[in-house]
Amino acid sequence: DRRKELESLFEMEPKISLAEAPKSKIGDAIQGAAEWSGTVELISPLYEKTFDIRFVFLQAQATRMISAIASSIQDLEQNPKRALWLLETAKEYEDIREQLIRAMEGCRVVGVDK
Repeated sequence: DRRKELESLFEMEPKISLAEAPKSKIGDAIQGAAEWSGTVELISPLYEKTFDIRFVFLQAQATRMISAIASSIQDLEQNPKRALWLLETAKEYEDIREQLIRAMEGCRVVGVDK
C-alpha cells in the first residue's frame, strides 16, 4: 500500500524526517488556507445542491497540487529511486486530473451565455 511505500522511500539515503523539518510560516499559511478553502468547498454544498460538481473541482485542484509538488521536489531529490517515484507520482496525479477534466467537458454552466 501507499503508506508502506512512503515509509520505505523515507528510509532511503539521504533519510527524510518530517520531525526534523524546519518550521515554515509560508508553508503553514498555505496549509491553513488550503484546509480552510477545502472545508468551505465541502461544507457549503450542505446548503446548496452543488456537492457533486464542487467535489470534482476540489479533487481536480488537489491532483494539480500533488502533481506540481511532486514534480518540484523531484527536481531537488538526490536519491534516484525517490526521484523516479516522484516523477511517476506527478504523472499519475496529472493523469487523474485529466480524467476529471474530460469527465466534466460535456457539462455546461447554468446561467452563463456563450
